[in-house]
Formats: sequence, structure tokens, C-alpha cells
Amino acid sequence: MKSVILVGSTGSIGTQTLEVIRRYNEEFSVLGLACYSNVDLLNKQIKEFNPKYVCIVDKSKRDMLISGNYKLVDTIDELSDIDADITLNAVVGISGLNVTLNVLKRGGSLALANKESMVTGGQLINANRDKYFGKILPVDSEHSAIFQCLNFEKPTCEVHKLILTASGGAFRDYSLEQLKNVTAKDALKHPNWSMGQKITIDCATMMNKGLEVLEAMYLYDLPQEQVDIVIHKQSIVHSMVEFVDGAVLAQLGYPSMIVPIQLALTFPNRKYSGTEYLDFSKITELNFAKPDFTRFPVLKIALDVAKVQGIMPIVMNGCNEVLVDRFLKGQINYLEIAYYLEKVLNKFENNRIESVEQILEVDNLARAMTTKLMR
Repeated sequence: MKSVILVGSTGSIGTQTLEVIRRYNEEFSVLGLACYSNVDLLNKQIKEFNPKYVCIVDKSKRDMLISGNYKLVDTIDELSDIDADITLNAVVGISGLNVTLNVLKRGGSLALANKESMVTGGQLINANRDKYFGKILPVDSEHSAIFQCLNFEKPTCEVHKLILTASGGAFRDYSLEQLKNVTAKDALKHPNWSMGQKITIDCATMMNKGLEVLEAMYLYDLPQEQVDIVIHKQSIVHSMVEFVDGAVLAQLGYPSMIVPIQLALTFPNRKYSGTEYLDFSKITELNFAKPDFTRFPVLKIALDVAKVQGIMPIVMNGCNEVLVDRFLKGQINYLEIAYYLEKVLNKFENNRIESVEQILEVDNLARAMTTKLMR
């Protein structure tokens, strides 16, 4: 039986992970659960899965936890230090960085759904993965697709490029004129996927795809020039690998996060997932197109950052998290996200990444600068 620590248990990825564990409860045991503040759902999860360790980040909610045969852990960093067969990092934002590093430092298996940790600390993460022989199992549908097309191996010289598919988000068919008046409510209406608020807004701006390019670069040790993006409205093809001889392998399936989540948990084996099988007789078309940087300037900014790397992905990520929060609150408009993002990036001089402390310092500076510029 595999023991699982789930960090971010009450979010979209976390609840779907527990669906998989519920389906195969004879093969998995929940060792630890952690969330930020959703104490009501966490209590239900504690009651059902009986974890040995529990963490709720919002300390004001700790008195509301139900009693049980578990140890209350103070932080998610401390929880990720506990040995488990698999730790799934489904935290949103840079707060998941230390979780990722901690698991790899103990040579553990990390199911990674927290792309921001790889974006901001990819170089340090890879150094620890190599040094301590930790394993990263990608949970993002795109990176799981790449992982499968590579037959669960790292790319060789036979790989020409990775091709990440993008749905285009809620505004994929909007004109530039229409984008001037869109709201957060509009942005949260993703046409194909059901996800958390932050990632859904990132899909609408296409920042999510920029973050995924950086994540792919670090996961598969390839330069930005070998990671391509295509808009694919149907979200049937989840990503592709093109080889030097011109052959392309693709992973297909109806939109569902259960498949990549379950594969990370059952790796290297596959099991019935309960998701619908593809009916090719009903798929009338599969369309692909290049992204439009005029309508999605945030993506162009992210790709430029991916080329230079250094501290700039940290600046971009921290700034973007602040901007998304402001957009969700109606304090800035959609087009201002790109405006402030570029403005903040121009305030920083690029440097090499040397430590976690430096990453967190740059992240704090980027957030402070963003907040200051919006006053």
C-alpha cells in the first residue's frame, strides 16, 4: 500500500486526488492532509481518510478542526519533510517551493501540480533532484502528456521539440476591442476545464502557458527554443513531442485531470480511471493555431522571460500573483495585467539564482514593487 501526503487537499487538484484514492482505497493510504483555510472540507476529509498528520495554514481555523487520531503539524514545509511513498504538491503559488525542495532532498517521489515552484526555483530543484535521486511525476495535463510521449524518460538528442497545447482560455475568440471591457467573472468561465480561480485567470491571459513553458524547460532540460505552443480549442490533444525525423507523438483524451493525477499516483502502472473513452467517430475536427501575441501580450512577456531566465521568472511570477488577485477583486482591468507586468519587470536587473532565500527575497520585492506601482 502506497502512503500519500497531499498538500493542498481542498483545492481542485486535491479533491480529485482523493477521488482516485477513494476508488483504489486498498492501494493507497492517506498519511497527511494540508490546506490553507477550508476547514469544513478538511474536516470531512479527516473523517473519511483518517490521516496521521494534518496541517491547516490559517492558524485562526485550527480550533475548528475536528478531533481525531492525528498530529497537528505547524506548516506545510514540516509536513513535506515526513517520509511518504508519494507527496502530491497541489499548493497554489510560490508557497509550494519548499514543499517541492523538501521532498526531493529526502529522495522522495513528488507528484507535482505546483508549477510556480518549478518556475521560480527550477535550477535549485533540478540540482536537488539529481543530488538526492528524487523523482518528479508531473501532474499538469500538458507535462504528463509529454512525460507519456517520452515513455517516462528524459528527452534525448532524438527530440526536436516539445509542443504544449493551449485551450486559449475564456477569451480565445475575443477581439482586442472586446478585451477592454472583460471582467474577472468573464475570465472564470473556462470553456473546457474546471479549475481554481488563479489558474483559470492565468488561462485567460495565457500566463499559464508561459509558466508551463518554463516548467517544461526545467523538467525536461531543454531551452525555450525547443518548447512550442499551439492553440487547440478542443483540448483533446494534451501535448506532443516532435522528433528529429519528423515523427510526432501525441497524448489524447477528453479533458480530465483525473488521468494525469492517477498516473502520477499509480506510476509506472495504469489503471481504469472512470473517465470516458475517446469516441473518434464523434470528434469531427481538431484545430491548431499559433497564439496571437497582440491579444495575449502576457504570453509574449512570459516567453521573453523564459529566454533570459535568472531571477526574472521569479519577478514575473510574484508580480502576476498580485495582479491576478487585484483583477479578481475588480481593482484593475484585464489589459492592465500586461501593462503592470512589463513595468515591474523593467525595474529589475537580471541575476543568477543562488539560494532559496534569494528566491523569496526577489519574490517579496516583486510583490512590493507591483503593489507600489498600482497605488
